[in-house]
Amino acid sequence: MNDQELDRLIARANPFGDDAVRRLPTDDAESDLLEEIMITAEPTPDRKPAGRRAMVLAAAAVAAVALLTTFAVNRGNPASPAPAGPAGTTKVRTDSAERMLLNAPGWKVEDFYGGGGFDGGEVKFKNGKDRLQVHWYKAELYKSYYDDRTEVSPRKPIEILGQKGAMVTYNEGDYSSMLPPKGKYFLEIRGGAGPSEQAYRDLVAKLYAVNTDTFVDALPGTVIKPSEAEKVIDAMLSDMPVPSGLDREKLYSATPNARYHVAADVTSAVSCNWIDKWIKAKKAGDTAGMKAAVDAMNTSKSWKILKDIEKEGAWSSAIWELADALAAGKNPADYKSGIGCQ
Repeated sequence: MNDQELDRLIARANPFGDDAVRRLPTDDAESDLLEEIMITAEPTPDRKPAGRRAMVLAAAAVAAVALLTTFAVNRGNPASPAPAGPAGTTKVRTDSAERMLLNAPGWKVEDFYGGGGFDGGEVKFKNGKDRLQVHWYKAELYKSYYDDRTEVSPRKPIEILGQKGAMVTYNEGDYSSMLPPKGKYFLEIRGGAGPSEQAYRDLVAKLYAVNTDTFVDALPGTVIKPSEAEKVIDAMLSDMPVPSGLDREKLYSATPNARYHVAADVTSAVSCNWIDKWIKAKKAGDTAGMKAAVDAMNTSKSWKILKDIEKEGAWSSAIWELADALAAGKNPADYKSGIGCQ
């Protein structure tokens, strides 16, 4: 994970879901900082605090206004191969690890994160109070994740989706399995169906790969689908001062994705564009250009989409804090990576 990815994670304050960010295989300092910014009700043992690079602390300060609570990381029989799935489904491509469903009574997709600017994401399934999350990460991160899980519990063998993997136990009813990389990604599958390990094994054995259309059709209404991306994104942009050069097609193509993350992508694109214009104007001694950028970012506090998602995470506050900093004359080059600017 590079610093830009980490900074954007901090600013979004929950891009992959609580479980995914809580278990990032970074050093203790990075994990502690992420954990402080996350919002969760899950009690976990304390973890030794540590320092952090100044750059990331600056990005974290942007998101800190939305901080509600802190937390820290807690530290058989092989399952049968996964079923082929209902008729009409196809084998998932190795570069599309997110396209899978769960063929189990009562279970449905609760949420989905993918696309945006990250090579990873998750699908969340739910059945009443039970949850199962399927995370996919870049293949080159596999070893660090695998080594990190060594601290959780002794590994047990398991087979999921026709792959042999390793399972660990976080708590009773909370199990996680990691599969070796296939293509660009590797999978980690965490959750449970009650306290039983066997129930978890039986559940994950019912995961199956599907084609794109089948997968998109199963997504909940909280996820923006490709067929509605243009309409939804254009609506988000309708009350913003859209800068010249904004690549709308790039935003459209980052779906399907959860509405919160689409909103983050859209507002990041607009904000970063105005920040770049401010930087260029300053270099050119163009005070009018600098003022135009400041005025544009000052309108962010009235952008409807930021108000809509304000209570879901720290992203809205991150944009507003950045706008205030820009208006105060602070150099955005020092903190723009906190909202994903290059």
